[in-house]
Amino acid sequence: MNTTRTRETGLPATLFIGELLEGYRTQRFSVMAPVEHVLERVAQAPERHVWISLLPRERILAYAQDIGWTYVPRGGA
Repeated sequence: MNTTRTRETGLPATLFIGELLEGYRTQRFSVMAPVEHVLERVAQAPERHVWISLLPRERILAYAQDIGWTYVPRGGA
């Protein structure tokens, strides 16, 4: 696995699912951290018309908050 991490969030630099699941299991970062990170990158990126649609930030964060730790496996993957 990639051990490079972003300094601010502790997220893996690649956001591969295996690395995210490991981070969730070990509680190195919250479930909200990748969502906030991706939304920030989308906001900072130049407009490239790559999205069919994008929900408002507040709605995305509300969905992620509702999910919380519910779907994060605690055992081995």
